[in-house]
Amino acid sequence: MRNAPRRLFDEVTGMNEETFLRLLLSPEGRIRRGHWWYGVGTLCGLLSLPGWAQRLFAASSKVSYALLPLYLVVLAWPAYCVHAKRFQDRGKPPGFALAFVGLQFIAVSVAGSGYRPLDLIAAGVAACLTLWVVIELGVLKGTGGLNRFGEEPA
Repeated sequence: MRNAPRRLFDEVTGMNEETFLRLLLSPEGRIRRGHWWYGVGTLCGLLSLPGWAQRLFAASSKVSYALLPLYLVVLAWPAYCVHAKRFQDRGKPPGFALAFVGLQFIAVSVAGSGYRPLDLIAAGVAACLTLWVVIELGVLKGTGGLNRFGEEPA
């Protein structure tokens, strides 16, 4: 009974802890659309934690605002890994993932700056990039069979 949540996770996702950690921490190989969605969902959940913590502890101190960019930098690696594997499944180099994560980081940073109209332009750029990536990685099928990044994911 103690391992019931772990077995449920394995059955629902088709992954175990090791593959899930590899999904978030290694840019090697290819992944299916479903695993990309699990990775993106995990990243979205992790991105929401600072906002929840601020509300929970009623903290809007300068320390929390100073730590937020550091937190985003830490999450940039798992974001790169998840996107890189999916781009590789689509037959594209992982540099696309690096460009996307970098541009998103810049756009989100500028969008939160409060400098009008630059923040609105940055928010629009971030939205367009996100829409493109959702279609490219979350909707379109990967390359069938073997490609230069490995076997088709099971």
